[in-house]
Amino acid sequence: MERRTPVGTGPPAGLRVALVTPFDWGIPCAVNQHVADLARYLVGAGHRPTVVGSSSYAPEVRRMRPLLRRRDPLAFPRLEAWGAGAPAASELMPAPGVGPLGPEDGIPVLTTGRAVPMRLNRAVVSVSLPVDVTSRLERLLAAGLFDVVHVHEPAAPSLSFSAVALARNPVVATFHFTAAGLFSYERSWPFVQKSLDRIDRSLVPSNWAAGLFREFLGGECRVVALPSAVGPEAHGCLSAKGSGEPDEVTASPSFLYVYRGNERRSLALFLRLLARRRDWEPIRITVAVHRTSAQAWPPPAVPRRLAGSVTWVLYDTSAELNAHMCGASALVLPFLGGDWLGMGLEEALAARVPVIAPDLPICRDILGEGAVYFSSDREDTVIEALKSGAWSKVASRAEGGFSTSSRGNGLEWGVGGPGLVSQYLSALLGRAGGFSATAPRPRVARSARRGSKSYAVTRLATKRRRTL
Repeated sequence: MERRTPVGTGPPAGLRVALVTPFDWGIPCAVNQHVADLARYLVGAGHRPTVVGSSSYAPEVRRMRPLLRRRDPLAFPRLEAWGAGAPAASELMPAPGVGPLGPEDGIPVLTTGRAVPMRLNRAVVSVSLPVDVTSRLERLLAAGLFDVVHVHEPAAPSLSFSAVALARNPVVATFHFTAAGLFSYERSWPFVQKSLDRIDRSLVPSNWAAGLFREFLGGECRVVALPSAVGPEAHGCLSAKGSGEPDEVTASPSFLYVYRGNERRSLALFLRLLARRRDWEPIRITVAVHRTSAQAWPPPAVPRRLAGSVTWVLYDTSAELNAHMCGASALVLPFLGGDWLGMGLEEALAARVPVIAPDLPICRDILGEGAVYFSSDREDTVIEALKSGAWSKVASRAEGGFSTSSRGNGLEWGVGGPGLVSQYLSALLGRAGGFSATAPRPRVARSARRGSKSYAVTRLATKRRRTL
């Protein structure tokens, strides 16, 4: 018997949240990293999250088949116990080293199908096609195991798009506007618009994203900034620098560039530009390389002219990235933008370090006047931004947290996380009937589908007779 909990009282063991991501869980991705950070926060706040995604790792796909099979799926009783407050079963834990969550985090990760690579915007994006995952996903979402379904990038032609159509519970959707999402907005916006009536809360990470949402889809959306995993370690390091240290740092500036995801082209262009223009003050560049990203996409080689100026460091966790941010004079954001740009903006604000950013609308929206901007197609602007006189002007404002409180960005999970949970509660309260368990969704009548199909078949048969 499925559990029906009155919305007014709330679930006894916290909210049971399904976090649906459309991208391959085993490949580094900004959306997957955000989902992992959100899951850790929800567990710490007393809730019960479950990550639902796809994978291209064949052993993980085979391991999940008996857990989500048609008859007597083994995952359902284990998920019911997890939602009631018991520790997560070991069968639901992700494989070690596959994805941003590990077995030590104690958070279930379900792989409903195989991810398929797609080439978008000169890059390869691995998503799960609805053909492969629909049946397993429908059984999972219709079993009454979740109170809220949080779908990320719901317009992408993947698992997320199917989850919006198949969910029986309140749906909260975050529109990240990644390359896969923008492709769907431009090419299939009528289908995306039809799915909006199934979403109870539409969230966007910035005012710039809200403008895109209204332009492509219309309707109402709420701006909820993505909290940053950069925590008190970076704040404490910055506050311990003292008043005399910035002068020493300016005399020999050290810039930090974070390499993660498939950003080989962006980093290669940045290093190539620096190698061509060495007629200015010397600098030191530290490239912090995400270890998992480097295994999937090895970073480009350093030009010979920069061999003594570039230092490579590896990091695995946000705590390690905090230490590198603390030792940098300024943070250089991805040269050509990319899917990781939004997370980099939030981390820069949370760490309160001077920022050198590409002149893009999303950077202007989040950072405002608290950064030095450059144009990626003009070499002189990049060189001027890296000179000490430019970025040192925003250093004092960055240390004071100029944008953290005024714009709502650069918040840690302890401050920004409750805002997301309030959206879950609002979605539950807004659902008619007063219960958070399974609720029926409107479906298209079979007669309508049959009628349109028969008309198409008739036209095709008529055309064939004419050609004979």
